[in-house]
Amino acid sequence: MKKISIAMAVLLLACNQPTEKKFLQMPDVEQQNLKGNITRIETSTYTVDSNGNMGPMDTCCNSVDEFDANGFSSRNESKDSKGKLMSEQLYTHSDDGLFTGMTSMANSKTTSSMTVEARDGKYTVAKMLDSTGKMTSYYDSITTNEFGQVTGATEHRPDGSFKGSFVSMYQGHSFVGNESKDSSGRVVYRSSVKLNDKNDQEQVTETNFGKDSATTTVTTYKYSDWDDHGNWLQQTTYNDKGKATKIIRRAITYAAEKK
Repeated sequence: MKKISIAMAVLLLACNQPTEKKFLQMPDVEQQNLKGNITRIETSTYTVDSNGNMGPMDTCCNSVDEFDANGFSSRNESKDSKGKLMSEQLYTHSDDGLFTGMTSMANSKTTSSMTVEARDGKYTVAKMLDSTGKMTSYYDSITTNEFGQVTGATEHRPDGSFKGSFVSMYQGHSFVGNESKDSSGRVVYRSSVKLNDKNDQEQVTETNFGKDSATTTVTTYKYSDWDDHGNWLQQTTYNDKGKATKIIRRAITYAAEKK
């Protein structure tokens, strides 16, 4: 989902079976096709050797995701291979489950943030702010599906001029692709996602459109380990030539069951 900020990606994720509690937006745990009362996921990325075997931990792309009691994302942190904190994001939601904002931090200082406003259970505007709290752009014309997931929005510069737009497609609650346009209305990015029989990503096709040419990449995902809840623990990524490029391991923490 390039061309869309991390914050908007979180909003886009804002899903298996309906929850017992009725929220206006489906909890993130369900949106991410996760099962069970999950409180924390630690993700580690490893390099692969020429035979596709797991190598040393990568220096990037290691993260921890935390979820609140209702299954909504509350915090994400990115670490290097030595465990040093590189950045973190804090997420907030309303009592009825709508995403209300995000703060990005590095070295204990705010680097950017996002605030989201809603009326009558629908998103109305999402404002992107820099480290000083100054607005850098905003999204309106925000549309959602029956699960509360964002299906499109228009981005404007602070002066109100058109900056771009995007649409996102879902199969039920599962994300299956999106498209972004620039200020001229030209498509600059398009993706499509193929799901496996467990509703996990199996193949992602991404196309970046330049002024005179387009570049397409195809990434395939295979899974080789699952826990007792049916959540995958190991994912291997392959490029369009069938070569393994990285391995991701997940350690999932569940809340203690009440007796």
